[in-house]
Amino acid sequence: MSNKKKVQIIILIFSALAVIFILPSIKWKESMSLLGFSSVVLSTLASIFSLLMPTTYMFTFNDSDWTNHNLSITSKKHGFGNSPKVQIFKKKHNGYEEIFTDSSHDEKGNITIEAANNFCGKVIIS
Repeated sequence: MSNKKKVQIIILIFSALAVIFILPSIKWKESMSLLGFSSVVLSTLASIFSLLMPTTYMFTFNDSDWTNHNLSITSKKHGFGNSPKVQIFKKKHNGYEEIFTDSSHDEKGNITIEAANNFCGKVIIS
């Protein structure tokens, strides 16, 4: 488990404890009390959501996915914003080998991978 995931779990635990401990002191007819309680509940839900968010996107591709020796992946598809990190792997007999070929992204984060020859493999985006 990554350090980031451990910190997220600790934050979730403290947020959940805050919800539990604040419940007895809530004055349900006072707006500031309800606002504070709502904030703690929403931060707990945000912590849960952050734990469920993917940390990478993997796209496997075949020879037929290439167009003129270019492979394109939209930012909408990978979901990692306008500055994604890209790792490219070529399929070998019983696994994958990381290769270094030209890849770029535009201002929106749409990725274009260029290669001299089409090949089967996978891309990991983070």
